[in-house]
Order: sequence, then structure tokens, then C-alpha cells
Amino acid sequence: MMPAAGAAPSPKDALKKISSELKAKFDDAGMDKVEAFMDKIEDLQEKVKTDPSTIMDQLKKMMSDLQGVLKKAAEDPGSLAPSNKGFAACASWYGKSVAGNLKKTADEVAKLTDSMTDLAKNMKTPIAEVSKTLGNVLKELENSLSKLARLPKQILKLGETVDSPDDMAKIDTAPMHKCLDISGIDKPLGNLVTLKDLVGKAIDAVKAGIRTLADFVMKAPDTILHAFDVPTPLCFLTQQIQNQLPQAGKDMLAMVESMKKIDLQPAVALMESIADTLAAVDVAKIKAPVTKFAEGAKANVDDLDEQIKAAKLLQGGAGGKLGSLF
Repeated sequence: MMPAAGAAPSPKDALKKISSELKAKFDDAGMDKVEAFMDKIEDLQEKVKTDPSTIMDQLKKMMSDLQGVLKKAAEDPGSLAPSNKGFAACASWYGKSVAGNLKKTADEVAKLTDSMTDLAKNMKTPIAEVSKTLGNVLKELENSLSKLARLPKQILKLGETVDSPDDMAKIDTAPMHKCLDISGIDKPLGNLVTLKDLVGKAIDAVKAGIRTLADFVMKAPDTILHAFDVPTPLCFLTQQIQNQLPQAGKDMLAMVESMKKIDLQPAVALMESIADTLAAVDVAKIKAPVTKFAEGAKANVDDLDEQIKAAKLLQGGAGGKLGSLF
């Protein structure tokens, strides 16, 4: 049966119309960018629950072990020369040369191992701060920005459960009016900006430290192998001697090959994700569409209030409240 001309729209149609108008204002204000921003913040919050410093602890242990092997070998030059008789006369001279090279590498490893303590700290501190701040920010934005962004879809969904004026009369718009008040978003958004400034330098330091470690690990096999080069004037014997590496040399190469299997990319990716997400925080660009949409949406929520008042009058009473919109 068609409604009479001039008759008020059904509750379901009224909510559908309000939702449609809100969606148009949502798109016009550019709120899709705000939604995308919130998605990135939520995604980052999940990512920082992972602690990549465990990888650093594992690599630090391996570096420390390598340092020990290098140091021990450098302190025993006699163990570094090949055992064949043809090289016996040069064994002492060659062993001292190799020992000197390995000592230099051991010193480099020692410095890297020491730096990894600060590196792990520089990694844990910003991640912990990011995790804490993001949790607070999302909690503070939940009752304003987050619910405001969901308003068109929530009213559309509410319309699916409203079939009569009695249902319309039970709707509670108090949470809707509350989310239209966006004055509370300044503080949490400001905290994100502060967070960006606080962790920016730390993240750069972590990324640089990881790159230094990765470079060493990649070059370490060649560095160790070249430590066993035969100095001039017998350098032509290098290939032959390297084919007869002592056990210490083989152990070193095996250790650095194991290090190469440690994947540092997740730690780098996490640092970059933190830096990129925070770098995109621009309070003005977030507030502009939010303010525009909130101002425009007020008329629609006020319209809904009028629809509810009419429904209550029609039903002869206020009735109960139909579960809060949020």
C-alpha cells in the first residue's frame, strides 16, 4: 500500500534518507582520508606489539661468540699457518700477519657488539613509547573522531532494525550529539605530533645501526677470508693457503654464514613503518575534514531528533530507548 501524498516517510525511509545525506557530506568533507589515517594508526598499534629486539639479542650473542673465536685465534699465531712442510719456514711470519688481521676484525666486532646494547635500547624505547601513546590516542579518539566517522553507516544499520514509529521513538541520539563535539581531538592529535618529534631521531639511529650491522655481516666472510691472505712477496701463494684454512678460520666462516641467516628486515620495516606513519601526521589536514563534516552532520542529527519527537507524540509517550547508536 502506497503512503498517502504528503504523508511523513516511514521510520525506515527517514533513517535511510538521513544516512544518505550524511554519506554525501562525509564524502564531500574528505572524511575518507581521516578513515585511512585512523586505519594506519590502528595498524601501527598492532605492529608495535612485536618486539624486534629479540632478533638483536640473538645476533649480539653470535657476534660476541665470534669475537671470542677471533681473539683466541689472534693470540695463537702458530695455529694459523698451514701444516705442510713446504711452508714451515714462513709459518711464523705468516701466522703473525694473519693474527694481526684477525685482531683488527676482533676489535671491529667488539665495537659492534658494544653498540648493539645501545641499539637494542634505542629500539625498545621508541617502540614502547609509540605503543603507549597510540593506545591512549585511540582511546581518546574513540568517542569523537572514530564514532563520527562511523555515523553514516551506523544510522544506516540502525534503519535496518527500525520498522515502526514505536521503534523510532526509542532511538537515543545522545551519543550522536556527543561525537559531533570534536573539541577533544586536539590533545590526542597533538600527542601524535609530540611523539613524532620524540622518536624521529631514535628511529634514524636504529635504522643506521641496523644498516651498519647488516653491512658487516654481509662483508664478514670476505673480511675473514682475506685475513688469511699471504703478504708480499709471497702473495701468489694466497689461493693455495686459503684452500688449507686452519680449523679456526673454518669456524669463523661458519659463524658469519649463520649470522647471514638472521633476517633484520622485519626490524627495519617496523622502524620505517613507525617513521612513515608519524611523518604523515598533520593536525590541520585531519581537523579540516572532521570539522566540516561535524558541522554539516549536526543538521541531520537535529532532523533525527525531530523525527523521534514526532514518533513519541504519535505513540503518546517517550517509551524506552532503543539501544544507543554506539
